Amino acid sequence: MFWDTGLISIPELNVNFLNRDSALAYSMKSDSLEIEVVSIKDKNPSLADISDDILPIKEPVPVNPKMPLGLIIQIVLLIILLLSIILLWRKRINVSVSKDNYSKIVANPAHIAKKKLDELRKYDLEQENHKKEFYIQLSFILREYIENSFFIRTLEMTTQEIDSNRNIIPFETDLINKLIKVLSMADLVKYAKYYKSSDKCFSDLEDAAFIVEASTNFFDLNQPQKIIKK
Repeated sequence: MFWDTGLISIPELNVNFLNRDSALAYSMKSDSLEIEVVSIKDKNPSLADISDDILPIKEPVPVNPKMPLGLIIQIVLLIILLLSIILLWRKRINVSVSKDNYSKIVANPAHIAKKKLDELRKYDLEQENHKKEFYIQLSFILREYIENSFFIRTLEMTTQEIDSNRNIIPFETDLINKLIKVLSMADLVKYAKYYKSSDKCFSDLEDAAFIVEASTNFFDLNQPQKIIKK
């Protein structure tokens, strides 16, 4: 049999070669070959006691298809945690409110600015040092109004930076020019002690009030608002 040990002879083989017309062109014979088959027991004495009989195929190793209870609990807790984070994040970012309850979340920036400008009209500008405080407050009111209305950090920007980035403020050209003019005058008074008459101070105050009034159409409370909480 083919799995016996000993000297095995492979007989010579005839090999025929055909031409393009499938006619026999020539033939040749291979040499016979002898192969000695040696038992693995002869090579490895430690296997000498193993039977020559073919051993039966082992049964498949059983695999438990059930997942461990601890792993299932961890997966469920992880899913609950992820869903909770997503729901809290969505609730934190987008809160839809109407005109009635909007004021409970954030006051109308235009209303705040107008109220502060009315208070500023009561300033006594007969003394020069009062004019400086007047323009400090006037500049702050306008910057605060723009920042709270349009979410532009004008409180942290210089007048020159506001002018350079005027394209991000949703004002008409005449209105943004008036804003820069008032802020520039405030800078001159605050830093260069460039004091003007009381009439000029109140003129700038009226310009500031006009800026607030003319831009309130960008902050219409008649429509539901999307508020971003910080």
